[in-house]
Amino acid sequence: MTKVTVKSFPEKSPELATALADQIVAIQNAVFAKRPENRAFYVAVSGGSLVATLRKALLPRADIDWANWHIYFADERIVPLDDPDSNYGLLKKELLDHLPADHARPTVIPIDPTLESPAAVAEAYESVLRSNVPSTESSSSFPALDLVLLGCGPDGHTASLFPGHALLLASDTTQKAVDFLTDSPKPPPSRVTLTLPVLARTGAQVVFVAEGAAKGPVLKQILDDKSNVYDGTLPCAQVNAAADGRVTWYVSETAFKI
Repeated sequence: MTKVTVKSFPEKSPELATALADQIVAIQNAVFAKRPENRAFYVAVSGGSLVATLRKALLPRADIDWANWHIYFADERIVPLDDPDSNYGLLKKELLDHLPADHARPTVIPIDPTLESPAAVAEAYESVLRSNVPSTESSSSFPALDLVLLGCGPDGHTASLFPGHALLLASDTTQKAVDFLTDSPKPPPSRVTLTLPVLARTGAQVVFVAEGAAKGPVLKQILDDKSNVYDGTLPCAQVNAAADGRVTWYVSETAFKI
C-alpha cells in the first residue's frame, strides 16, 4: 500500500493555506539545516489553481527565505512568457508581483520559448536544471529538487504528464530530466515537463493541492487504494507510488474527505 499523507479542510477554508505554508517552511528550514554549505532551496512549481493557493499561503509569511529560493517549473507551456497560458506568467502575476518592492526576490528560472523547437526548449531547460541543481548520487544522477509543488487535473494528470500519453509511459524509464510533447490533450499542445524520476524519485518532498468538488471522482481513484475504483496508472497515483512516504495532499472536503 502506497503511503501518503492526506490533509482535508473545509472548502475555501484559510486553514488549508496556513497548514500548507507551515509545511513548506518546515521543509525549507530542514534543507538549510541539512545543507548549510549550500543555502539554497530548490523548488519546482506547476501552474493552474495551485498558484493562487500558494499566494494565500506564502505571501503572509515572514519566515520564507525568498533570497535563497530557486524556483523551476514542473511543467511549462511553450508560449511567450507574457502569454496568458504561461505558468511563469501566472506565477509572476499571482505571487511574485505581490512581494513588496524592497523585499528579497527568489531566483526564478523560466524556459526559453524562443528556441527553434520543443525539443530544443526541453534540452536547454534540462541543461540549466542539471547545471544548477545538485544531482542524486545514483547512477542515473538526476537533479535532486528539495520540494515539488503540484496540482491535480480532473483526469488525474499532473505537471504535463497525462493519463495514457506516450510521454508518461516513457517517463519512468527515460534518462531525461525534462521532456517535451506537442500533442497535449489540453491546449496549448506544445509543452515541456519534468519527468517522473525528477518529480518523485530524487528524494524531494512532494506536495499536491487539489480543491473543489470537480476533483472528487479522480481523487477517489488516486487516494483510496482500498476502493475498487482505485487506479494506480493515473499520473498522480504514479507520483504517489514513486515518492512513497514523501507525499502530502492538501485537499478540500468537497474533493476528498478523510
